[in-house]
Amino acid sequence: MEKNTLIISDLHLTHLFDKKKFNYLVNLFKKADKLIINGDLWSYFMCDFVDFLNSGWKKLFPLMLEKDCVYVHGNHDRKEWCNENTNLFSVKTCDKYSFEQNGQIFNLQHGHKNSGNFAKNRAILKGISKTKLDNTSYVIQKTILNKFGEPAFTKIGAVINKKHKKYIKKYSKKQEIFVRSHTHSPEFSLDKKYINTGFISFGFGSYLLINDKISLVKEKYQ
Repeated sequence: MEKNTLIISDLHLTHLFDKKKFNYLVNLFKKADKLIINGDLWSYFMCDFVDFLNSGWKKLFPLMLEKDCVYVHGNHDRKEWCNENTNLFSVKTCDKYSFEQNGQIFNLQHGHKNSGNFAKNRAILKGISKTKLDNTSYVIQKTILNKFGEPAFTKIGAVINKKHKKYIKKYSKKQEIFVRSHTHSPEFSLDKKYINTGFISFGFGSYLLINDKISLVKEKYQ
């Protein structure tokens, strides 16, 4: 039997607990032999790392360790905002991660560093209340998803996905498949060696599952 590798991203967990999302994640993690978080597991813009660790989400940690969780940092959960307690839920932490399965190499990064002028964007964010910024973003995303559905929501992030693909075309090795996230816009373009895992929030989940085939799954949860 082929190993089930589950790659997810952009959960944006905080100190606040969501039972529906928790139950969905538990059932999802149970499908995996190997779990990889490709950035933005939690959100510094809404809480500190300690608050996240002490929240109800800590009930996920034993299951994450059981699945040999690899944790790739994103822009909402950068390395400098975490500490050694990432070992409570992951066996490895990094800014990028590559692995081979079924003769195919998968190159993982969150994607914020090749989505435009990252240094400039980071400087701009310093002048904005982190909580106000994320609250506003949360309301906008939830409204768009609920009112117009996932296809319309996905189109918004597709602009940045194009930047990812330009970067990949310039720097990628032919045998690699680049797996990105960050945009909350799931995409499966094997011909371009590009997959975006999307996000999990607002009753919607998207993720990459690798076993004897490569599948990008999009589904609703309640």
